[in-house]
Amino acid sequence: MQERKRIAVIMNESESVYQQRMLKGIITQAYSLNWDVAVFSCLTNYYYDCAHQTSEHNIFALINYKKFDGLLYARSTIRNAHLQEKLDAELRQNCQIPIVLLDEPSDTLPYVLTDDCSAFRQLTEHFITVHGMTDIYCLTGFQGNPLAEQRVTGYRQALETHGIPYRQEAVFYGDFWSSSGEQLGARLVNKEIPMPQAIVCANDAMAIALCNYLTNHGIQIPEQVAISGYDATPECQENLLSMTSFIRANYELGVCAVSRLYTLLTGKQCTNVQSPTASIVTGRSCGCGDDLQHLAQEMAYHKKIANYEGLYKNSNMAVSLTLAETIDTCMNQVYSHLYMIRDYKEYYLCLCEDWAGSCDVAEPTAYRKTGFPENITIKAVVGASGDLRDYSFPAKDMLPALVEEREEPRAYYFTPLHHNDRFFGYSVISYGSTPDCYDEIYCRWNATISTAIEFIRVQNFLKSMYNRVHLSAIRDSLTGIYNQEGFRQALQQQYNRARDQELSLLVMIANIDDLRQINDTYGHLEGDNAIIVFSNALTNTFTSNERCARLSGDQFAVVGSGEYDADAETRFTNALNSYLEHYNHSNTQVPKITASLGFFCGRIPPQSGPDSLVQIALNQMEQNKLQRRTERSSPYYAEFSKLREKIYATPAYNWSIDAMCKEMILSRGYFQKLYTRCFGISFTQDVINSRIAHAKKLLAQTDQSIAVIAEKSGYDNYVHFMHQFKKIVGITPTDYRRKKRQA
Repeated sequence: MQERKRIAVIMNESESVYQQRMLKGIITQAYSLNWDVAVFSCLTNYYYDCAHQTSEHNIFALINYKKFDGLLYARSTIRNAHLQEKLDAELRQNCQIPIVLLDEPSDTLPYVLTDDCSAFRQLTEHFITVHGMTDIYCLTGFQGNPLAEQRVTGYRQALETHGIPYRQEAVFYGDFWSSSGEQLGARLVNKEIPMPQAIVCANDAMAIALCNYLTNHGIQIPEQVAISGYDATPECQENLLSMTSFIRANYELGVCAVSRLYTLLTGKQCTNVQSPTASIVTGRSCGCGDDLQHLAQEMAYHKKIANYEGLYKNSNMAVSLTLAETIDTCMNQVYSHLYMIRDYKEYYLCLCEDWAGSCDVAEPTAYRKTGFPENITIKAVVGASGDLRDYSFPAKDMLPALVEEREEPRAYYFTPLHHNDRFFGYSVISYGSTPDCYDEIYCRWNATISTAIEFIRVQNFLKSMYNRVHLSAIRDSLTGIYNQEGFRQALQQQYNRARDQELSLLVMIANIDDLRQINDTYGHLEGDNAIIVFSNALTNTFTSNERCARLSGDQFAVVGSGEYDADAETRFTNALNSYLEHYNHSNTQVPKITASLGFFCGRIPPQSGPDSLVQIALNQMEQNKLQRRTERSSPYYAEFSKLREKIYATPAYNWSIDAMCKEMILSRGYFQKLYTRCFGISFTQDVINSRIAHAKKLLAQTDQSIAVIAEKSGYDNYVHFMHQFKKIVGITPTDYRRKKRQA
């Protein structure tokens, strides 16, 4: 199946009647050629720069020109000069596909124009031939503007064709805004210039403003002066005095633009679809009265729009969406309010993956303002084949539905979702096989969604800030583990769990040895380092079942609940000491870090509260601390410390108690007793710990086989090494290596 061609359209204010007629022509002609259409449009169109408008403009950064065969550029619909310049430069530098400019001449791009000259000539001739008027003024737009000058030319041709002299002083230049009509009205009322028989205006906004200003100042329309507009917008019929105007050939302009693009792509001509005839629509402002056929059509359309307007007004949509607490519940509310979109067939709500921005209060401007992330997520979808909700796709694809195979072509409208300069993503809507456009209700509906997304983002930010404040109240700022308040809460939780589920409770109290001496001798930076190292030792030793805390400067605690066996205290003590010894051996230039420990581990005794069990562990820790101080004052402590350093430096050596006893001239029993008192661990277990620590280092840092590592760690028997490693570490050497590599 041959891939369907796809064209992009850059156009602002797609909801206005002026642009809608053009778009319907574009889409109808594209459908006749079996082409898809993607329209990129802002929902607001300010002349001036502001944060809101800059974020609106970001929708054009989504366009991936490589995904399209051609582009239609309605530059004249963009009011912001900076955006025009930016898009001009972007298209020159990055767009390699054919471009057709709409309704504006160019020296560099192919373009199509509406014949405003003939149309304005017809409008002026209406006053001459139907009403017999000869004194006619012309109010047009900016001097030098191609559209404004074309209409002046048509006005002049009508006069000269009927033998009426053209007078330059009868032409008044304005800015296409209502203020121009009011200014001309003031000059007429103040009799600065004579009152003509008729005034033809180059657009409806100026004509309506002029008519209303004169009426408010007692001038009778059309008896004293007849007035006409140009564009035949709905406001002409809605005005207190209905305005005569002209339906501009915008539909035909859209058709011709697609045909021109077809020729650029293929070198051939195509058959144009039939366009509605451009014609005068009469109103009471010229004296003809209302065009009833046109009025009936407009009333039928606006009645339908009014029904949807009522649905939107009474829907309470803003409240419903902002009551949602998460983005997903908000999207559910979006689904329930889709009925307010007239005649749509497909809808997609696409969010940038970083839509929520940063939750860092220190970086309040760390959020997306321009461009797009690598991926986009569809958060709401209606009308697609299959469920694409929460489906992520590359931003360069813009929309998965745009490139999927379909029986018929489609037109998709891309509009921005943002709050001020904070860009969230975009909405996409399609009307299926019907050439149609979104309206102002859809614009407001879309803006409501943007507000709701911002509301949820702010809620999430406040929740995050609350959680941070809460965490700062229960977490130690230096180590990140629980502080005293956090331990108090964790102790009560674990105590309740052990009591209610008949589990064992583990409480450990630890005190870093000689921390004050480390601070005094080496400085507080080394003291803080000792605290952090010991905190890391705790978190590496204990599992997710236990909670680690720093109670004071040098005192730490651990609490947990579970099925602890009789060896739990010994296993935790050995693992903790092994971590510290490995650190001490690897960092010879800093003070050695050791700690005194105390435990309670077992079923909760009757009538025992959590504080009493902590006291048991605290008393044991104090006893061990006192004993360690006593042993350190013994003459053998220095020798044992040197011996221990050698053990951890050369774990593969064949360490023997008998050899050490002979060297130190001590009995075997007394040697073991002194060693255990000095370090809180037996000589044999310390040797094992040193070998396991060395093996863990080799497993993590090398690709050597486990058999080689076992030998280098002092094990003659590979199987014995495997069993001992798993007993101490809790997992096999292979699993340990895999875990470290994954981390």
